[in-house]
Amino acid sequence: MFNPDTAPFADYYLQRLQAVAPVLGVTPFTATVRSEAEIEEVISGLAREVGGGLMVMTDSFMTVHRKSIVGLTAHNKVPAVSFIAPMTAEGGLISYGVNIVDLFQRAASYIDRILRGSKPGRVGSRRGPGFE
Repeated sequence: MFNPDTAPFADYYLQRLQAVAPVLGVTPFTATVRSEAEIEEVISGLAREVGGGLMVMTDSFMTVHRKSIVGLTAHNKVPAVSFIAPMTAEGGLISYGVNIVDLFQRAASYIDRILRGSKPGRVGSRRGPGFE
């Protein structure tokens, strides 16, 4: 599920999903949504499917509506995989992606190291200056 207006990179993920789906024995379908009513329609529809589940794609619209998505999937007993940890912290089943807060904290640490003289190309390396 994603909003095509806020997820311009959706084709990248959808191509990979279509490629791996037969290997996993699943039949994916794309659910585009642009409103909370459409989110509710998709999730309630999945609740009527035997073995149905939901993958919530990375996009700002989904982030804004994450509490609604979490509540609707729980109410309709639809297992959902999301892209951000806060959805799981707010009651979602599982997230699969980076921890955004941790990512920003690491970025601040890297910037600090660069400003103190580390070479930018080596900041993420444990061999770089200041990483011993």
